[in-house]
Amino acid sequence: MASDILISVVEDDQLLCDSIKDLLLSDGFRATGAYSAESFNQTVDIVRPDILIVDLNLPGEDGISIIRRTRAAYPNMGIIVLTARREQYQRFEGYDAGADVFLTKPSSAEELLTVVRRLSASIVKDTQPSCDTFRLDQGALQVVGPSGLVCDVSQRESLMLKRMLENGQYGVSFASLRDADPESPMSKQALQVGIVRLREKLVAVGAPRRAVAAIRGYGYRLTIALMID
Repeated sequence: MASDILISVVEDDQLLCDSIKDLLLSDGFRATGAYSAESFNQTVDIVRPDILIVDLNLPGEDGISIIRRTRAAYPNMGIIVLTARREQYQRFEGYDAGADVFLTKPSSAEELLTVVRRLSASIVKDTQPSCDTFRLDQGALQVVGPSGLVCDVSQRESLMLKRMLENGQYGVSFASLRDADPESPMSKQALQVGIVRLREKLVAVGAPRRAVAAIRGYGYRLTIALMID
């Protein structure tokens, strides 16, 4: 399993970055290193790591900004903070941005590997968008699965699917989805219930359970191929 997991390390201390990368490689993972946010940003869309290990104190764009943007674009990516920041509010800031784990320096090799192994075990490689195409018939208010299975959707669900599709991998905010039907805006709690129901309908026509993936602290993202009639 480890050899299937690709990890990107973003750390401006080049010796530390290289040593972490070597540690991961020695444990059977694939690993890349970046010494700045700019370097990471140039490759993330091409490399598509499964796990990101990021420092918060970086020149230019800081780690919190990287985490927030990466979580929005890639909701299934594992994110580990490795930083010298120790204040409790800084830890909360990291989790609020979308980090899965917050480690403080110095962290032992054993602790880092344990966290990486546990996080990698939770990554299901087949949660990437399906190559099978689903179809939303807005007129009939139906979703048709790749095998021909059909489910009925409400007008609101149709509008939510359309809005998620239009925003692609970056996802849609809670506020935008709550207002998908401008004539009847939803509360956040009602939206969460609505997303659960929508997922169940999509599963019924052949979609994976993460067809609508949550983006922590932001909103939701559609992970299936969908065309609209």
